[in-house]
Amino acid sequence: MTWNVDGNGRLDALTDGRLIVGYLFGLTGEVLIGNSIAPNATRTTADRIIGYLRSIRDELDLDGNGNIDALTDGILYLRYLLGFTGENLTSGAVARDATRRNAEQIVAYLLEATQQTDISIGDIQGSGATSEFAGEVVTDVPGVVTAVVDNGFYLQDPAIGNGDRSSGIFVFTGDAPDVIAADEVLVSGTVSEFIPGGPSTNNLSTTQIGGEVTIAVLESDNPLPEPVVIGAEGRVLPTQIIAPDGIDFWESLEGMLVTVSDTVAVSPTTRFNEIYTLADNGLGATGVNSRGGITIAPDDFNPERIKIQLDRDLLPDFDIPQVNVGDRLGDITGVISYGFGNFQVLPTTEFTTEPGDLEPEITSLPTDRLTIASYNVLNLDPNDDDGSADVAEGRFEAIGLQIVDNLNGPDIIALQEVQDNDGSIDSGNVNADLTYSTLIDAIVAAGGPTYEILDSTPADGEDGSQPGGNIRVGYLYNPDRVNFLSEQRLEGPAFDDSRKPLVATFEFDGLPVTVINNHFSSKGGSSPLFGEIQPPINGSVEQRNRQAEVVNDFVDNLLLSNPDANVVVLGDLN
Repeated sequence: MTWNVDGNGRLDALTDGRLIVGYLFGLTGEVLIGNSIAPNATRTTADRIIGYLRSIRDELDLDGNGNIDALTDGILYLRYLLGFTGENLTSGAVARDATRRNAEQIVAYLLEATQQTDISIGDIQGSGATSEFAGEVVTDVPGVVTAVVDNGFYLQDPAIGNGDRSSGIFVFTGDAPDVIAADEVLVSGTVSEFIPGGPSTNNLSTTQIGGEVTIAVLESDNPLPEPVVIGAEGRVLPTQIIAPDGIDFWESLEGMLVTVSDTVAVSPTTRFNEIYTLADNGLGATGVNSRGGITIAPDDFNPERIKIQLDRDLLPDFDIPQVNVGDRLGDITGVISYGFGNFQVLPTTEFTTEPGDLEPEITSLPTDRLTIASYNVLNLDPNDDDGSADVAEGRFEAIGLQIVDNLNGPDIIALQEVQDNDGSIDSGNVNADLTYSTLIDAIVAAGGPTYEILDSTPADGEDGSQPGGNIRVGYLYNPDRVNFLSEQRLEGPAFDDSRKPLVATFEFDGLPVTVINNHFSSKGGSSPLFGEIQPPINGSVEQRNRQAEVVNDFVDNLLLSNPDANVVVLGDLN
């Protein structure tokens, strides 16, 4: 609302009228604002009032003579707000050189100048997932800038949303905008629904203002809107149902400034600078496991899990913490965004972390019995020229130390995602002997045994995953503890474009033990949990079910021929 001088959303003669007249008479300080500020005003100091009035000064020429004068323009506005009409409005208050001389002209100008802004952020957001104004041009949408990134900024109405609709929005400018946080602005542009990554991702859309954006900065150094508290002392997240409960919760806060209370990490910091957390140190969350993480269940997909996405644009000097599960992050304040299938908090203020008490597990299994481990080595290869640097980054050494120190050198290790020797370079090579030997050397260097290799070599490009990498399952086994007897790959249509299980039989203490190492089809093609498709698509679930049936049938046949057979099924079942 233009000319709402004290910012309370209402035009009033005894506040806005007196302030304009006082300003035009040259009053300042307490003399200007004394008894002229509404109790619910958002501009409460003389400096802020004067700054705002300077931004609209040219509009205050009510009679259109090119001069702004307290005895003409000021009196006309005060009389207008008091309800004067006709001659009572204009008598003695119109300059001789005015271009607007009669009451009808003055009132028409004032109606246009002081009209309620066509639309607010809350109107644009609405109470649904998408805006009714998508595709429409909106003008002079008011708000305060809460955060600025390299291609736009977050804008919020100082009035907090009503619970089912957001009062915040992202303004897309394409390039770095010429605004800073705490600017009060009027924004014009086109409302749109932006889908991060495009429709094929099945991501939700976010409402934004874009297109030909124009920005009028009215005033700087404004108080930021009070953040909405997420947690027991504010708005409490649902704990089981994502759609509609979890999605509706976050949609009602889209683009707004929030504070997540007493956050605790349920993931380490990822390479994308993400930290997944819970509010209230996890109190009230469902599915929290014994290691401090949070586990899904068929009827509980953890809508209370909160993604913190650290953005260098917002905190350029912040040393991003490398947290572990269970670390406490305290209160985190930021704006609500959406990306990569998740609603996320983009912190706008720095925070400190406090270490938790999580320690790596160390096996307590005795060494007088057979020990078997399963380990997904995540596209491990010794070629640092393929876009990854497993050698330089110390991944081989780290895995070797874990195998020795944490797993106590198992007798048999079932590995998944072993890449060929040149990694993701698509050379036609499928040999992985150097990958295995580099890992074995790291195990020996850590004080472990010299393992033997049992590989399941795929045909080039036939087993899926990263092109050129030819990942496979395989075994390391300690020949001082077990004897290798036989091997067999499980084939068939269920394993097309997927890793074939490797069945290996070993002898321990005179007894044969059959181990089946699996890496079932990935969840590629799944849709996001917080996505457009509900319930979400569980990618390749039908193929994984067929693969499980093949393995189950194989085990059934083993037990049919020998009910006392020792069989272990393990691996990455996705």
